[in-house]
Amino acid sequence: PTVGRISRHGVIPITADQDTAGPMARTVADAAVLLGVLEGSAPDPGDPATRACPRVTDYTRFLNLRGLAGARIGVPRAAYYDQARHGAPLAEAIAVLRQQGAVVVDPADIPDQPLWPVCSGPDHRKGSDAGCSIVFKYGMKRDFNRWLASLGSSAPVKTLTELRRWNAVHQMANSIKYGHARIPWRSDRV
Repeated sequence: PTVGRISRHGVIPITADQDTAGPMARTVADAAVLLGVLEGSAPDPGDPATRACPRVTDYTRFLNLRGLAGARIGVPRAAYYDQARHGAPLAEAIAVLRQQGAVVVDPADIPDQPLWPVCSGPDHRKGSDAGCSIVFKYGMKRDFNRWLASLGSSAPVKTLTELRRWNAVHQMANSIKYGHARIPWRSDRV
């Protein structure tokens, strides 16, 4: 959803310029109901961005069984597609789109599209991230530090730099997915 449509209050930020929560559902109709509930009827004082979006709350009125008829949908395969992982599910999704009347452009690759690398981590240390997204790079530093500061004195780290250092020291021991380490701190204390 558009930034501000759903409150991000309480969501650990990556960058407030792009962060948004949203529904995950089994069907489009379920997603429409859930989006309205998540949006709420009034802006959230905990997230000023919610004041920028007029409240809708009932997205089911936009459901249209013929909504895909004539829609042009591109399938970018270069740099996004892995035949072993995506082959059968993507083929099924494309078949459904066509069955519903969509015009599928396949492939719809974007030549020379830059794919920004992760801005930090073992191979992209501080100062070696010149090719990453500027919005992501500076937004995360600004917003994650602001969020850590809001946690008060009970937080085990106070800045993104401290968190990076902690992860570097502990990355092999007690490591979880993506190489991050578990911080011995319970989030229910926040």
